[in-house]
Amino acid sequence: DQVNKVYRVSPTGNIPPSQLLTLTFYVDQVAMPTPAAPAVAGPIDPGATTQVTWGGYTCPSGTGSVSSYNFSATNGTFSSTGQSTAAFGPNERTGQLLADNNPGATVIVTYTVTCSGGTAGQRETGPSGEGTTQINAAPAPTPTTTP
Repeated sequence: DQVNKVYRVSPTGNIPPSQLLTLTFYVDQVAMPTPAAPAVAGPIDPGATTQVTWGGYTCPSGTGSVSSYNFSATNGTFSSTGQSTAAFGPNERTGQLLADNNPGATVIVTYTVTCSGGTAGQRETGPSGEGTTQINAAPAPTPTTTP
């Protein structure tokens, strides 16, 4: 809300009309690029575990460094938390995901990246693209014959 607001004038006081002034003002924060989509191994059986992988992220200049990768899953839970959300450290690149017992459904995984330590404090990216895999359909029943 302070973009384009002047916060410093130099020099100050009465100055001749021919002297240049330096105005310092606020600008928009550096954009946070969206991270690449994660990869989800599969297809997988209902109730089976699969691996989610993602590449490293480089925080833009002035925004610090990666402090966490924050994941969200549909039709699956992360082994580390037992929930559909999980946070991973800045040096981690894999996580285990347990598929729901929902044959034929699609597992969908997205994440955001939190950058910390920059002059603007902690900042978070928008969500990544979707990493997906299919949960295998239930096997067809074995036909039985009557003698």
